[in-house]
Amino acid sequence: VKRNGDDLRYASQTLKSDREIVLAAVKQKWEALLVAPATFRSDREVVLTAVRQNGDALRYASEDLANDREIVLQAVGQDWNALRYASDVLKGDKEIVMEALRQNGDAILLAPASLRDDEDISRAAGSFVDASCSRVRAARKLYSGPTWMTDPELYSGPPPEKHSSTWKSSVHSF
Repeated sequence: VKRNGDDLRYASQTLKSDREIVLAAVKQKWEALLVAPATFRSDREVVLTAVRQNGDALRYASEDLANDREIVLQAVGQDWNALRYASDVLKGDKEIVMEALRQNGDAILLAPASLRDDEDISRAAGSFVDASCSRVRAARKLYSGPTWMTDPELYSGPPPEKHSSTWKSSVHSF
């Protein structure tokens, strides 16, 4: 299991119950936590090792560890989406939500309403929303048909001929 954490699935129940073997497997590959006995989902060191590799591992942690601030902060630092698996108390922790927002503004949707009104949280989420909106506006301009040719920011070629006879004949030929 030190070379391939997946090999834990083939181990006997006795070996799967050995903490050192499970920890070695999880260090190599976090998914070993999934085939280890459920008691290891409450083992702080094993879960912390798993979430440092993949924040999504928080979904498999015990309820107590989903309420452990250090574990949740590590998980969210690795993957903002891990915030969804944190306890309700920690979803309301400003530092944890800010860590998630540093990666993706959508994390605001996982925060409680009371925290969404916080000025720092709103600003952090807003910077992602502003960037996303400007990309959407640019894409709409780019793909909105012939009108894109009239926008000097998007098109620098000759002005399009409106209602040219070629255009009319090609439209009516369909």
